[in-house]
Amino acid sequence: MEMNRNKDCSTSNECDNPESATEMERCRQLAESGDIGAQKKLGNAFYFGKYTAKKYAEDVKCPLYRSWRVTHNIEEAIRWFRMAADQGNTDAQCKLGQIYLDGVSFTTNGEEAMKWFMLAAEKGSISAATSIGRMYRDGNGVPKNADEAMKWFKTALEKGDNRVALHIAQMYLCGNGIPSNMEEATKWYKLAAEGEDEYRAWKFALSYLYEGRNNLSIDDEIKWYKIAFEKGNKDAALGIAQSYRYGEDVAPNGDEAIKWYKIAFEKGNKDAAWGIAQMYHEGVSVLKNGDEAVKWYKIAVENGDNEAAEILGRIYEEGIDVPQNIDEAVKWYKLAVDQSTSGKALLRLRGGDSSAN
Repeated sequence: MEMNRNKDCSTSNECDNPESATEMERCRQLAESGDIGAQKKLGNAFYFGKYTAKKYAEDVKCPLYRSWRVTHNIEEAIRWFRMAADQGNTDAQCKLGQIYLDGVSFTTNGEEAMKWFMLAAEKGSISAATSIGRMYRDGNGVPKNADEAMKWFKTALEKGDNRVALHIAQMYLCGNGIPSNMEEATKWYKLAAEGEDEYRAWKFALSYLYEGRNNLSIDDEIKWYKIAFEKGNKDAALGIAQSYRYGEDVAPNGDEAIKWYKIAFEKGNKDAAWGIAQMYHEGVSVLKNGDEAVKWYKIAVENGDNEAAEILGRIYEEGIDVPQNIDEAVKWYKLAVDQSTSGKALLRLRGGDSSAN
């Protein structure tokens, strides 16, 4: 029978029966006779070891591994990956490159890693081109070379992987082996953000907002956060709220900030409750509202924010925008102490002045 040497075991009926006691041996026979898919499956089995028995089978949605109980053996993993790689399989070549680069169970070998990545890259592997770029960018296994890193990142980009634009943007942003160039960084971040990966859009906004290199307007920051949010990044809602709250080149917009904090909270971001409470408590871009501040500080406490309990104690003790209530103050100070051994809360319970510190 003529065998298809390029088939993957995940679609082969000849080695996917988890009930068979000879399943692994059957797959080994297929691998030894040249089946690339079987060779890769055995490589992964020995690479991941006991992890393979359940979790890996679920990850790759292949029943093949569920009855296997193999021990991690990097030499065996390399042997099987090598068989597939020698037949020109780029996935196996990339796997070998990564094994030698990471030095799993042995000393790293940059020369061997580069050899396998290069073979895969010559066959058009985007993953291999990106890995070579990273090696040159970081000086991992090879001397640092920004020009080579840029060349290989752009090779991956030309093959259709817009995500690589993020690596190029960060090189320009940080001046990693090349002069720092914010105009170029912005260009490449935008290209990354226009791809399908929502994280890139979010990273684009964050890079300027938090790294102190903000040459974008608040409107632009918000624009890219919203792109990220629309692509599914729920954490971007918090970024939108903070951009509206702390607007620099434009007036802050408290109503929009509150709106997006609430959206962020509904999406599971617990920090958003603290942001809303602070805005109402301090009257930042919105009218002070003691009841709303207390409501959201309590929600923050319910979501694990111990500092909010201490603030509630102070609010009730001093009657800040709510009626003074010493019993409530003691309750919240005790909770702060119980949850976080708060020094300030403990001092207030003892009748001291925490502001003296």
